Amino acid sequence: MSIIVNDKEFDEIFDRIIYPEKVLMSMAHLKEADRNYLLGKFLSENCYEVYYEDQKFYVLIDAVVSQFK
Repeated sequence: MSIIVNDKEFDEIFDRIIYPEKVLMSMAHLKEADRNYLLGKFLSENCYEVYYEDQKFYVLIDAVVSQFK
């Protein structure tokens, strides 16, 4: 799901942003194809896309955020 947000909304979700590059770095021990598959699966099941100032961000779904608290 993709959502376009304004300044106020972006400030509220900023702490839930996932950076795919950092997730890929944490999986460096896996083969590239496996990393890409697992990243895609994680993002599609646990995040939604947010567009802010023509940039795409991945934000954790609220249900997932509550698991980490």
